[in-house]
Amino acid sequence: MTRVVALYRWRDRLYRIHVVTGLAAAVWFLLMALTGILINHQESLGLLDAEVSDRYLPGYYRSDARSGTTRLNIIITDLHSGRILGSQGAWMSDLVAVLLIVSLLSGFVSNQMKKRLQAASSREIARTSTSTARRESGWNSSTSDNGSGPEGSEASSEPSGKRVPAR
Repeated sequence: MTRVVALYRWRDRLYRIHVVTGLAAAVWFLLMALTGILINHQESLGLLDAEVSDRYLPGYYRSDARSGTTRLNIIITDLHSGRILGSQGAWMSDLVAVLLIVSLLSGFVSNQMKKRLQAASSREIARTSTSTARRESGWNSSTSDNGSGPEGSEASSEPSGKRVPAR
């Protein structure tokens, strides 16, 4: 029984890892999805003409090409590619990729463990309910392997090889 408890604990840990890493990666993917949509529709949304004051941008961002304002479509494209984060952008993408891998693997292993635990639980329930039913009915299954149950009554005198009442 302690093995089953240990498996449940491991599955819970893996599931928590799966959820946390998946949610962290989901934030990044949401940002990629939103900026991707904006990039695809930048002409129709008027993003080519919109400008953002450089004072709202990080000091390291495009410091060589600043002129007081930066076009919004350039900022969105740099946000989508990770260039807005400077040299940290590539590391951030790598971190999200690792989070996604961990989330996928932990989710897969957790699901496999869940299936095993459910199967083991079903077998245990079936075994327990069968032995409980035998005890409650007063039948002894040691004389028959046909699994037919107590079809005859105690008053039956036919030697049919069926289960006999326990004494």
